[in-house]
Amino acid sequence: MRLSGRYNRGLDLFPPEEAWPALYLALSRDICLAEIVRHLTPVSLPALNDYRLSELQVTLRAVLDARDAQALGIPPEALCHDTDYPVPQALAAAARSRGVEAMFVPSATRLGDNVIIFTGQLQAESTLEVRAAVDPRLYVPRG
Repeated sequence: MRLSGRYNRGLDLFPPEEAWPALYLALSRDICLAEIVRHLTPVSLPALNDYRLSELQVTLRAVLDARDAQALGIPPEALCHDTDYPVPQALAAAARSRGVEAMFVPSATRLGDNVIIFTGQLQAESTLEVRAAVDPRLYVPRG
């Protein structure tokens, strides 16, 4: 909840009463890796070896499918803009106010879809379970 993201408001930009946590998950390994790659900087390259890729089994009751932005009356680019987050944050705030636990959304990579879980909204019957994990070696230091 510290940092704001596309579908959450963090304490870096919002007061506590307007902030909420979110768990960002990709629907496939290639989307997950692409999400990591798009945020790399030369300084962050060595940290690639600190990542763990986990496969989760998720059971949720209240999920909003927001993958078709036009059907929601939202320009598609508004959900995938690289730096402008007010529209997706407002969509997430509206979903949360209606008791939604998670949203299916398009990945900004344009390679597929993500699911955003609002961890503070989870119902008693909802579950998140790690099924498998791998610690990939994604960076070879030079020198």
